[in-house]
Amino acid sequence: MGLYFAQISSEGVCEAVESADAYIFVGPTFNDYSTCAFSHLLSESKMVRIDARRVTVAGKQTFGCVNMAEFLPELAKELKPNDTTWQAFQRTYVGPGKVPSNGKDEPLKGKILYSHLQVSPSLYCCLSCVLPRRDV
Repeated sequence: MGLYFAQISSEGVCEAVESADAYIFVGPTFNDYSTCAFSHLLSESKMVRIDARRVTVAGKQTFGCVNMAEFLPELAKELKPNDTTWQAFQRTYVGPGKVPSNGKDEPLKGKILYSHLQVSPSLYCCLSCVLPRRDV
């Protein structure tokens, strides 16, 4: 899917991560740089944070003396696959250099609109919309 890096994440990743029902972060570092000046919209109440020697659930319960290398395979056995976020990501992701077309009399689709949104790679990013020219 891509790299989560708050507002300057890979295309579509920020929306997919921040709208998830829950997050599992493995070895994260949350600081002003990695969160794009703390601009992320992550809710600690939906987070499972797995560090090298501890696991924190919902920002409230911390379990110490947990070895990440031993914990992750056991966690994987308990998780049930859910591809809802992946499906939503695929509906909106266009990919670099690809501009999908819309039928002449079709309503504008979100996927086509999203393909024209561009994210500035600066720390304080903004969106700019560049609409295609349509010859009449």
